[in-house]
Amino acid sequence: MTNLEPEVRARRLTAVLEEAVGDGVPHDLTERVADRLAGLPRRHPRRAWLTIACIAAGILVVFAVARLQGSGSATSDSGRFAVEGPAEALSQDPIRAAPVLTVAIRCLVEGKAVLRTSAAGEAGGRRWEGRQLQWRIGDRAFDTLEALASELKVRATPERRGTDPAQAVREAPALLLEPGPGVRWAELIAATDAAMMARFTVIRWAGIDTPWLVPKVVGEPVIGGGVLVVPRARFAEPDDDAHERRPTFDLHQDGRIVHGNATLFTPEAGVPHGLDSVRAGLRELRAALVAKGDLGKRTLDQKERLQVPILVRADCWTECSQVQQFLALALGEEIGFWKVEIAVADRDLDGPVEGAKRK
Repeated sequence: MTNLEPEVRARRLTAVLEEAVGDGVPHDLTERVADRLAGLPRRHPRRAWLTIACIAAGILVVFAVARLQGSGSATSDSGRFAVEGPAEALSQDPIRAAPVLTVAIRCLVEGKAVLRTSAAGEAGGRRWEGRQLQWRIGDRAFDTLEALASELKVRATPERRGTDPAQAVREAPALLLEPGPGVRWAELIAATDAAMMARFTVIRWAGIDTPWLVPKVVGEPVIGGGVLVVPRARFAEPDDDAHERRPTFDLHQDGRIVHGNATLFTPEAGVPHGLDSVRAGLRELRAALVAKGDLGKRTLDQKERLQVPILVRADCWTECSQVQQFLALALGEEIGFWKVEIAVADRDLDGPVEGAKRK
């Protein structure tokens, strides 16, 4: 287990428990689980996950009992367990409604596209040089990813919140990353790494609405001799024990969307952009998974969702908007996926991915 894996797995376990028990998960659960995982001896991957599953099961039982014990009062001793009253009041509770910090990512200079060459000398896709990005938090602008990372470390510091000191809790805000037009996939992943390094425990991407978003270090990070290269992520977990029916979707930088040997979408010049063919392919896939019994109710909201995750393998330089559009279809109620795994590499296979003009 690498130094970063306990952080990633702790965040995933926290997400699982939040989905299972809702608001009964303490704000410091991620740190507590990470500390426990960091102390585990190195094991065979399956045995390690068995140990982690046992830890999660034990925590789940404790929180379930705590929720039952606190269900008779407005709030439990921690101020975070069962709360009676309408949903509107719950969302307005200053203690339980965590603040949201939005980071807007803007592309100021598109840069120049150059051919990308693989180690074997084969020309694959393209990569961009001389790009300039800017990250904004409210009125404050940051011209380098390092400057943003420093600010995020300050912003992630827990703050005392709530008017009643007896009920106030300490928690970091949730973080929303909002990529603008022209922002590329690797640049969003790099900003996510900076947020995780700052120890944000709740990170969301604008336009991608799911609580289950897991970066996976895949065995094939380079496809077609460099036609598709996944970005590097420092915070990710190994892609071991993948679901046997997990579908993989390749999102190329030229706009193509491929599933297996089938190209679901190819953009054509002069033709209005539409994803009807992708929707049709997703419908067929849903029907096949439903026939195999992979449809079930999600504990979070009791909605029927596909229980099989999807693996999104997007090129470093695919525009974020293309990934957002695809996932909007896959995660919508018509199709019903909700577990998303993101293909990443544990090293840089494409060159600089920070995308910022350095001073």
